[in-house]
Amino acid sequence: MTKKNEKLKDAPEDRRFWVCDGRVLKNFRELEKALRTMSDGTYNYHVNGGKNDFYNWIKDVFKDKNLAEALKKSRNKTSAANKLKRKFKL
Repeated sequence: MTKKNEKLKDAPEDRRFWVCDGRVLKNFRELEKALRTMSDGTYNYHVNGGKNDFYNWIKDVFKDKNLAEALKKSRNKTSAANKLKRKFKL
Protein backbone atom coordinates (compact mmCIF):
# COMPACT_ATOMS: atom_id res chain seq x y z
CA MET A 1 0.00 0.00 0.00
CA THR A 2 1.39 3.40 -0.91
CA LYS A 3 1.91 6.04 1.73
CA LYS A 4 -0.89 8.14 0.20
CA ASN A 5 -3.36 5.24 0.29
CA GLU A 6 -2.24 4.36 3.79
CA LYS A 7 -3.19 7.83 4.98
CA LEU A 8 -6.63 7.56 3.37
CA LYS A 9 -7.59 4.49 5.36
CA ASP A 10 -10.17 4.70 8.12
CA ALA A 11 -9.30 5.28 11.74
CA PRO A 12 -10.06 2.37 14.05
CA GLU A 13 -13.63 2.54 15.33
CA ASP A 14 -12.55 3.58 18.83
CA ARG A 15 -10.36 6.40 17.43
CA ARG A 16 -12.93 8.09 15.19
CA PHE A 17 -13.44 11.83 15.50
CA TRP A 18 -16.66 12.87 17.19
CA VAL A 19 -17.66 16.35 15.99
CA CYS A 20 -19.72 18.32 18.49
CA ASP A 21 -22.53 18.58 15.91
CA GLY A 22 -23.05 14.81 16.03
CA ARG A 23 -21.04 13.70 13.00
CA VAL A 24 -18.47 10.94 13.36
CA LEU A 25 -15.45 11.11 11.04
CA LYS A 26 -13.28 8.15 10.17
CA ASN A 27 -10.75 9.46 7.64
CA PHE A 28 -9.15 12.51 6.02
CA ARG A 29 -11.72 12.64 3.21
CA GLU A 30 -14.57 12.89 5.71
CA LEU A 31 -12.69 15.55 7.68
CA GLU A 32 -12.15 17.62 4.55
CA LYS A 33 -15.85 17.44 3.65
CA ALA A 34 -16.92 18.19 7.23
CA LEU A 35 -14.69 21.26 7.42
CA ARG A 36 -16.37 22.64 4.30
CA THR A 37 -19.88 22.27 5.70
CA MET A 38 -19.53 22.79 9.45
CA SER A 39 -20.63 26.01 11.11
CA ASP A 40 -18.11 28.51 12.40
CA GLY A 41 -19.34 27.71 15.91
CA THR A 42 -18.57 24.03 15.47
CA TYR A 43 -15.13 24.78 14.05
CA ASN A 44 -14.39 27.20 16.89
CA TYR A 45 -15.48 24.61 19.44
CA HIS A 46 -12.78 22.25 18.17
CA VAL A 47 -10.14 24.86 17.26
CA ASN A 48 -9.52 27.79 19.58
CA GLY A 49 -6.84 29.37 21.74
CA GLY A 50 -6.92 26.46 24.16
CA LYS A 51 -7.04 23.46 21.85
CA ASN A 52 -6.95 22.12 18.32
CA ASP A 53 -8.80 18.83 18.18
CA PHE A 54 -8.12 18.26 14.47
CA TYR A 55 -4.37 18.68 15.02
CA ASN A 56 -4.50 16.17 17.87
CA TRP A 57 -6.55 13.64 15.90
CA ILE A 58 -4.23 13.71 12.87
CA LYS A 59 -1.10 13.60 15.03
CA ASP A 60 -2.23 10.94 17.50
CA VAL A 61 -4.37 8.63 15.35
CA PHE A 62 -2.75 8.87 11.91
CA LYS A 63 0.76 9.77 13.13
CA ASP A 64 1.11 12.46 10.46
CA LYS A 65 2.96 15.27 12.24
CA ASN A 66 3.49 17.31 9.06
CA LEU A 67 -0.20 17.43 8.19
CA ALA A 68 -1.10 18.04 11.84
CA GLU A 69 1.24 21.04 11.93
CA ALA A 70 -0.21 22.36 8.67
CA LEU A 71 -3.73 22.15 10.10
CA LYS A 72 -2.57 23.81 13.29
CA LYS A 73 -1.36 26.79 11.26
CA SER A 74 -4.68 27.12 9.41
CA ARG A 75 -6.51 30.33 10.19
CA ASN A 76 -9.97 28.95 9.40
CA LYS A 77 -11.91 25.86 8.35
CA THR A 78 -11.60 26.59 4.61
CA SER A 79 -7.82 26.84 4.85
CA ALA A 80 -7.68 23.55 6.77
CA ALA A 81 -9.93 21.81 4.22
CA ASN A 82 -7.78 23.10 1.36
CA LYS A 83 -4.62 21.74 2.99
CA LEU A 84 -6.20 18.31 3.27
CA LYS A 85 -7.41 18.44 -0.33
CA ARG A 86 -4.00 19.49 -1.66
CA LYS A 87 -2.04 16.93 0.34
CA PHE A 88 -4.18 13.98 -0.70
CA LYS A 89 -5.77 15.29 -3.89
CA LEU A 90 -9.19 14.52 -2.40
